[in-house]
Amino acid sequence: MVGSVDALLAHADIPRMKLYGILWELRAQVPHHEPILRDFEYWLADPNRAQRDTLAGIQADWLERLQAMEAEDRAVAALRVRRLIKSPKLTAQRDAVLAALA
Repeated sequence: MVGSVDALLAHADIPRMKLYGILWELRAQVPHHEPILRDFEYWLADPNRAQRDTLAGIQADWLERLQAMEAEDRAVAALRVRRLIKSPKLTAQRDAVLAALA
C-alpha cells in the first residue's frame, strides 16, 4: 500500500495526510466481505465436485459458519448457492439452505 500511496503522491499535488484521509473515506464506501465468504466462494469454485456433493458439503461443513455472517454476506452466499445448484432433483434441499441463510 505504501508504494501505491507514494505513486499517487508523485503524480498529485496533494499533502500525504489528505491523501490518507481520502483513501480512508473511500475504504468505508467499499463493501468488505468476511474471510469466510471468500473461503466459501473458493470452495464452491471446484469444477470437479457434483452439485449433490456441493450441497451436502454446504449443509455439513459450511452452513453454521455462513449463518454467523452479516446479512449482506449471507445474501451473497445465498446467491452463489442459487446460481450453482440448478438440478431439479436438489431444489428442495437447495431451498432449505437458502431459507437458512435468509
